[in-house]
Amino acid sequence: MARKELGWPPCAGARHLHRAIALSVHSGIATGWMVVLVFVDALLGLHNSQAIAIMFTAAMALFTLALVFFLPEVGLTDAGCRTGGFLSLSA
Repeated sequence: MARKELGWPPCAGARHLHRAIALSVHSGIATGWMVVLVFVDALLGLHNSQAIAIMFTAAMALFTLALVFFLPEVGLTDAGCRTGGFLSLSA
């Protein structure tokens, strides 16, 4: 298929979806590091409560931003389903 038929370059919805996925991945990485900090704190007796709080806040902020970028894509999908605007891949 030609790029024009595929709708290339990607629409704004695709950019929002890409940002949402990237932010979700970063949120997961921040959450993973937060869990590592919690276990290091528990095992070694280090007092990392401030670092853990910062990591938790960062992870929640990234996750919230991911949802904000994902929301317009949900709206586009919903509108496409209502209007029958999606192309069938089987044809």
